[in-house]
Amino acid sequence: MLKEVKWGIIGPGAIAREFTDDLRFIKGENHFVKAIVGHGKETTEKYLAENKVDLVYYDLDEFINGKEVDCCYIATPHAQHYETCLRLLDAKIPVLCEKPLAISARQVSEIIKKSQETQTFFMEGMWIRCLPSILKVLDIIKSGKIGEIHSLSARLTYKAPFDLNNRYFNPELGGGATLDLGVYPAYLAYLILGKPESIKASSKIINDVDGSTTAILTHKSGALSVIESSFISRGANEAIIFGDKGSIHISEPWNEKPLSVTVQIYYGPKEVISPEWDGKGLYFEVQEMMKCLEENKIESDLLTHQGSLDLVRILDEIRKQTGVIYPNE
Repeated sequence: MLKEVKWGIIGPGAIAREFTDDLRFIKGENHFVKAIVGHGKETTEKYLAENKVDLVYYDLDEFINGKEVDCCYIATPHAQHYETCLRLLDAKIPVLCEKPLAISARQVSEIIKKSQETQTFFMEGMWIRCLPSILKVLDIIKSGKIGEIHSLSARLTYKAPFDLNNRYFNPELGGGATLDLGVYPAYLAYLILGKPESIKASSKIINDVDGSTTAILTHKSGALSVIESSFISRGANEAIIFGDKGSIHISEPWNEKPLSVTVQIYYGPKEVISPEWDGKGLYFEVQEMMKCLEENKIESDLLTHQGSLDLVRILDEIRKQTGVIYPNE
C-alpha cells in the first residue's frame, strides 16, 4: 500500500492550484491535500472547484488545532509568510514556504530560530534548485566544460496589471519586482557564484515599491552578475552563464521548464539540451522535503537555512539602495 502524505495548504491561490496538480507526479507515495486555509472567498472557491478537499478553514488557529495534516505548503502573499511560518513551526508542523521566505533578514532569522527551537523541518520553496534543468546546468559547470565562470546575466520580467491595490504594487503586501521576480535571478547568481561582496542597484519606484530593478553583483572570484526584474515591461526571460571556455544559455522561461539549455564552446561545438519532465516541476521540491523528513532533518542540504538567509540579505541590500521599505517590515 502506498504511503499517504496529507498536506495542508495555506493560501489556495493560483500557485497552490499548480502545486496541488503536481502532487500526482510523485511516484511511490500518495500525496493529497487534506485541508486548506482560505484568505479570500473567490480564490478559495476557485481552488475547490478544481480540487476535492475534506477540510476548509478560514482561521489558521482552527486549522492548527485540527492536527489533520502531515506537512504544510504556504502560498500566501510573502508579507504573510513570516507569521504563518512561526505559528506552524510552533505547532511542530513541517513547512514548505513559497519564495521569498520572508521580506527581511530579521524575519528569516527568526523563522530559522523557531525551526531550531522546535526541531521542526522548514524549507524555502525555491523550486528552481530542484529542477532537472538547473541541476544539469550545475553539472556542466562542475565538469569544467565552460571553464571558470566570469559573468552571469539573468532576467525575469512580467507586464503586471496596473492596480495600486494588487500584490504587485502594494507595499502592504510586500509588492515590487525584486521580491516577487528578482528573487530568482538573485538566487541563480548566489547558487553559481556565491555571496556577493558588493552590490550596486537601481530601481524605478512606483507607489513606494520597485516597478523594475537592475543590480550588479560582484563576487569573491571577481565574477559579475547582472540581474534584472520588472513588473512594468516584458523582456526575454533568459539566463546566460559565461565561462572562459564557453557559455550556457538557458532559454525562456529559464526559471521554469526552458525550451532549451545550450552549451556553446567558444569557436567550437554547440550542444542543445531540451529539458523534459512531467507537470510544472513543483513536485521535485516536495520529493526533496520528503527525503529530509525521512532522515529526520530540519533542513535540506540543497535549500539550506543559511542559503535562505544569504538570499534575503542580498534582497535587503538591493531594497536599501533603492529606498524600498515595507510598512510591516
